[in-house]
Amino acid sequence: MRARCALSELDEVYGPLFIHADSHLSEIDPFTTPETEARAARFGVTGVPEVDVDGVHEFIGASICDVMVPAYDEVIQEQLLASDYLSPVDITGGLSIDGSTATVTADLALVDPGLTFDAHQVTLFLIENDISWCCGYGDVDTWNHVTRMVRSTPVTLSDANPTQQVVESVTIPADWNVANLHAAAVYEEISGGRAIVQATDFEPVPYYFVAEFPDLIESVPAGNGTALFEGVIRNVAENGDVIQVTTGVGTGWPAEFQVEGDATWYTSTTLPLAAGESKGVNVRVQTDGDVRIGAQDLLFESSSSAQVRSLHPRVFNGSDAILLVDDDGPQPLEQVFVDAFDANGYLFDMFSEGGDFGPTAPALRGYDAVVWHTAYFVSALSANHIATLESYLESGGGLFLSSMGYLSSNGTHPFTTEYLGVDTYTNDVAALDAYGVDGDPITNGMAFPGLYFPGPSANRVDEVNPTETASTIFRNENGLSVALRNTTPSGVRTVFNTIEMDAFESGASDVIGNTLYWILNGEAPAGIDPGDGEAVPGAVGVASMTASPNPFSPSTEIRFVLAAEEQVSLVLVDAGGRRVRALVDGVLGAGPHHVSWDGTDDAGGSMPAGVYFARMRSESGEGEAKVVRTR
Repeated sequence: MRARCALSELDEVYGPLFIHADSHLSEIDPFTTPETEARAARFGVTGVPEVDVDGVHEFIGASICDVMVPAYDEVIQEQLLASDYLSPVDITGGLSIDGSTATVTADLALVDPGLTFDAHQVTLFLIENDISWCCGYGDVDTWNHVTRMVRSTPVTLSDANPTQQVVESVTIPADWNVANLHAAAVYEEISGGRAIVQATDFEPVPYYFVAEFPDLIESVPAGNGTALFEGVIRNVAENGDVIQVTTGVGTGWPAEFQVEGDATWYTSTTLPLAAGESKGVNVRVQTDGDVRIGAQDLLFESSSSAQVRSLHPRVFNGSDAILLVDDDGPQPLEQVFVDAFDANGYLFDMFSEGGDFGPTAPALRGYDAVVWHTAYFVSALSANHIATLESYLESGGGLFLSSMGYLSSNGTHPFTTEYLGVDTYTNDVAALDAYGVDGDPITNGMAFPGLYFPGPSANRVDEVNPTETASTIFRNENGLSVALRNTTPSGVRTVFNTIEMDAFESGASDVIGNTLYWILNGEAPAGIDPGDGEAVPGAVGVASMTASPNPFSPSTEIRFVLAAEEQVSLVLVDAGGRRVRALVDGVLGAGPHHVSWDGTDDAGGSMPAGVYFARMRSESGEGEAKVVRTR
């Protein structure tokens, strides 16, 4: 029902350009036929609500209309823009009724010479509206767009065969209403992506315009500047029209537009368009020093029909435009990114991804960087997700992928090598510590002895070895590469970190902030001094000692790094400073160390729950870590 609601709204938005046919499947549904079942089987449709836009974009499941309509609209716009609203194939014909026989005829013509369509088929639909049947799912008793006939015929179009005709007839049963029947035809790929080349319902389009603005997100990182949105208004109907263009409710910043061929900047004007004519429209928003996101309404209304198109370009002022894709399911692990964005002064939008229903390529356009995190999920990115990211990156975006599960599902995908810079990998090598690489613009000087994970099974950090275009940015305690940055030959910058960001605890803000700065600017942020070469895990001083898990039961590990071989004393004391247990008293070598405490005292007795302190003294200094024991 939610999918049907959304499609009804799109019917109103796109009018004669929108062709909607429902193929019913339920065993108890009187509209189910062998033909509709065969059509559904071709797309792998089951009982779950599914919508396929142009045969290419698949949506499985449905949310509320306010969510689904923009999602469907984005992919519809993507398809229309990709073809420039023109098709290389023309279809004419229609429906004829002779007594009790309904006949659908489609005449196809190749209008772009030199093209060949030899793995395609014509699918003819006979559709009925305003059918009464009580009661279907959700107590619906009036049904529209019901497929009564759907039949496919292979058809090749080429210069040698530029025209073809397909005819299908069906006997009209007594319970069909002839007055409510109409026909549609689709020319589509037989297999593969099943993309649709052309579709028609054989009805004329007297009035219809389209407003194309590929990017509806712009940023003015320094503030006090101008955001410019470039678009085109097209009259794709058979008659001339006059479009009223208005800047509507605004951001609070001055907004105006300019029409191609006219130097004047307007807040409202009329735009005459002959049939088939198009005009460029540029919208500019002049910002101030206020750091915020502002949305500007841009309204287009036909003087000849009821059609209204409303667009909402958005300006990120005083910040780059960041999109956070929250792909960790019901877990609340996106908060570490939200806190880091706030701490580093980044404005952002957040998209909560669900299953295969994620942000589309048009939805990503305009963002300066996308941060996509999957936390501990094993099944990370679908083929649709990856295709969307490839399109976005090649349009000029940057990507920070934080995922401990991506390689488990997508390790062999070309995206992994070409965009993420992974040459070879090993799953689940784990990482107790993480050390930055000397000279790296993101992690130079960083060290995290004692990463936090909610449990041993959650520590699924992967080894990722870089391609020639990529570089290691973090190594674990064994010197294995566990995170990469990559710059593709076309200049796309990505960062792939297999350590869940929460594991860095208080240091996550610095890791995320430095990562974004490099993706956006290609250099180190202020305060990072890129040196030369690459270092293996090094010393950070005893002051950086940590304990994990913390709080703990029954045991915890105290971790620290020594710069050189030296005499070390490590003891546990209680909240009153009284000695509980001596853990180390002797010489330790340079490098990382892990010392376990099982909650017992020097005599082997179990200590009660409470607060304790691990205190270290060495020749290079002193350090202390607070630990909390639970029962």
